Amino acid sequence: MVLLNKALNNTKQVSLPMLLVLAQSVTAILLCHAFAKFTPYLSANDLRLDWETAKKWLPVNIAFIAMLMTSMLALEYNSVPMVTVFKNISNIFTATGDLLFFGERERVE
Repeated sequence: MVLLNKALNNTKQVSLPMLLVLAQSVTAILLCHAFAKFTPYLSANDLRLDWETAKKWLPVNIAFIAMLMTSMLALEYNSVPMVTVFKNISNIFTATGDLLFFGERERVE
Protein backbone atom coordinates (compact mmCIF):
# COMPACT_ATOMS: atom_id res chain seq x y z
CA MET A 1 0.00 0.00 0.00
CA VAL A 2 2.87 2.35 0.79
CA LEU A 3 4.43 1.68 -2.60
CA LEU A 4 1.12 2.28 -4.35
CA ASN A 5 0.57 5.53 -2.46
CA LYS A 6 4.10 6.68 -3.29
CA ALA A 7 3.62 5.88 -6.96
CA LEU A 8 0.31 7.74 -7.07
CA ASN A 9 1.79 10.68 -5.17
CA ASN A 10 4.64 10.96 -7.68
CA THR A 11 2.33 10.98 -10.68
CA LYS A 12 0.36 14.13 -11.20
CA GLN A 13 -2.83 12.11 -11.75
CA VAL A 14 -3.76 12.50 -8.08
CA SER A 15 -3.29 16.08 -7.00
CA LEU A 16 -4.88 15.67 -3.58
CA PRO A 17 -3.30 12.96 -1.41
CA MET A 18 -6.23 13.13 1.01
CA LEU A 19 -8.58 12.20 -1.83
CA LEU A 20 -6.55 9.01 -2.23
CA VAL A 21 -6.86 8.28 1.50
CA LEU A 22 -10.62 8.94 1.35
CA ALA A 23 -11.00 6.51 -1.57
CA GLN A 24 -9.02 3.85 0.31
CA SER A 25 -11.12 4.38 3.46
CA VAL A 26 -14.41 4.09 1.57
CA THR A 27 -13.13 0.91 -0.07
CA ALA A 28 -12.24 -0.53 3.35
CA ILE A 29 -15.72 0.29 4.70
CA LEU A 30 -17.38 -1.36 1.73
CA LEU A 31 -15.20 -4.46 2.13
CA CYS A 32 -16.13 -4.67 5.84
CA HIS A 33 -19.82 -4.51 4.99
CA ALA A 34 -19.42 -7.16 2.31
CA PHE A 35 -17.49 -9.33 4.76
CA ALA A 36 -20.28 -8.94 7.34
CA LYS A 37 -22.95 -9.77 4.78
CA PHE A 38 -21.40 -12.86 3.23
CA THR A 39 -19.53 -14.51 6.11
CA PRO A 40 -20.59 -15.69 9.57
CA TYR A 41 -17.53 -14.17 11.29
CA LEU A 42 -18.89 -10.63 11.58
CA SER A 43 -22.50 -9.58 12.00
CA ALA A 44 -24.07 -6.42 10.64
CA ASN A 45 -24.94 -5.44 14.23
CA ASP A 46 -21.21 -5.07 14.92
CA LEU A 47 -21.04 -2.35 12.26
CA ARG A 48 -23.87 -0.13 13.54
CA LEU A 49 -23.03 3.44 14.46
CA ASP A 50 -24.08 4.72 17.87
CA TRP A 51 -23.69 8.49 18.36
CA GLU A 52 -22.56 8.14 21.97
CA THR A 53 -19.81 5.76 20.94
CA ALA A 54 -18.89 8.04 18.03
CA LYS A 55 -18.53 11.01 20.41
CA LYS A 56 -16.26 9.00 22.71
CA TRP A 57 -14.05 7.88 19.82
CA LEU A 58 -13.88 11.29 18.11
CA PRO A 59 -10.43 12.25 19.55
CA VAL A 60 -9.01 8.90 18.45
CA ASN A 61 -10.42 9.38 14.94
CA ILE A 62 -8.98 12.89 14.73
CA ALA A 63 -5.56 11.54 15.74
CA PHE A 64 -5.91 8.77 13.14
CA ILE A 65 -6.76 11.28 10.40
CA ALA A 66 -3.77 13.40 11.43
CA MET A 67 -1.58 10.30 11.22
CA LEU A 68 -2.87 9.54 7.71
CA MET A 69 -2.29 13.12 6.59
CA THR A 70 1.27 13.26 7.91
CA SER A 71 2.00 9.84 6.43
CA MET A 72 0.86 10.94 2.97
CA LEU A 73 2.84 14.18 3.25
CA ALA A 74 5.90 12.22 4.37
CA LEU A 75 5.55 9.97 1.33
CA GLU A 76 5.28 13.00 -0.90
CA TYR A 77 8.58 14.49 0.27
CA ASN A 78 10.62 11.47 1.46
CA SER A 79 11.63 8.12 0.03
CA VAL A 80 9.81 4.91 0.91
CA PRO A 81 12.75 3.46 2.93
CA MET A 82 12.95 6.64 5.01
CA VAL A 83 9.21 6.55 5.78
CA THR A 84 9.47 2.85 6.67
CA VAL A 85 12.32 3.52 9.09
CA PHE A 86 10.36 6.31 10.78
CA LYS A 87 7.29 4.06 11.09
CA ASN A 88 9.37 1.33 12.72
CA ILE A 89 11.13 3.74 15.07
CA SER A 90 7.75 5.12 16.21
CA ASN A 91 6.97 1.71 17.75
CA ILE A 92 10.07 2.01 19.92
CA PHE A 93 9.02 5.51 21.03
CA THR A 94 5.51 4.26 21.86
CA ALA A 95 6.86 1.38 23.97
CA THR A 96 9.26 3.76 25.75
CA GLY A 97 6.40 6.20 26.42
CA ASP A 98 4.27 3.41 27.88
CA LEU A 99 7.12 2.47 30.18
CA LEU A 100 7.91 6.05 31.26
CA PHE A 101 4.38 7.45 31.63
CA PHE A 102 2.40 4.40 32.71
CA GLY A 103 5.06 2.07 34.06
CA GLU A 104 3.75 -0.73 31.89
CA ARG A 105 5.77 -3.38 30.17
CA GLU A 106 4.46 -5.70 27.55
CA ARG A 107 4.95 -9.26 28.71
CA VAL A 108 5.09 -12.00 26.17
CA GLU A 109 4.27 -15.36 27.65
